[in-house]
Amino acid sequence: MTDETASCVRVCETVKQILKDERKYYEDMLKYSREHLMLYPYHLSDVIVKGLRVTPFSYYTSMMAEIMTQEKSYDSLPNFTAADCMFARCGRLYLVFLLG
Repeated sequence: MTDETASCVRVCETVKQILKDERKYYEDMLKYSREHLMLYPYHLSDVIVKGLRVTPFSYYTSMMAEIMTQEKSYDSLPNFTAADCMFARCGRLYLVFLLG
C-alpha cells in the first residue's frame, strides 16, 4: 500500500467517524428538544428529514405521546410549541382522540 492510498484510507475512516458522530449529535439534539417541549428545528429539516427520517408530524406526535405517558395536560406545552403542533395537525383534538 502506498502512502497516498494509506492517506486516503485514513481520511475515509475519519469521515465515517465524523458522520457517525454527526448523526448522534442530531439524534441527541432532537431528544433534548422533545424532552424540553421545544419547536421542531425547521432550519435543520434537510438533515433531520433526510438523514434521520423525522418529520415535524412524527416529532410532535412523539412529543404528545411523551406528554400522555407523563400524564401532563396539553396546557403544559409552551404556546409557540402548541401552535406549531396545530400546524403539524397534532393539536388538542388529536390528543383527545388518542386518549379516547
